[in-house]
Amino acid sequence: MEEKLPAEDVQTLEELLDLCLDSSVMESYASFEYGFKIGALIMLEVLDGRKELNGRED
Repeated sequence: MEEKLPAEDVQTLEELLDLCLDSSVMESYASFEYGFKIGALIMLEVLDGRKELNGRED
């Protein structure tokens, strides 16, 4: 591929691929953070429901 492209286009392509990789990494971090927060909220809701089932108010 690099043999068929001018040097300037090769550099532009490499920069574009780097940006795509950065974007993918950022999306992965955001997805993990979102999933972690949702999981924590679900745990809190479950624990809060247990209090109601036991008749306790802590």
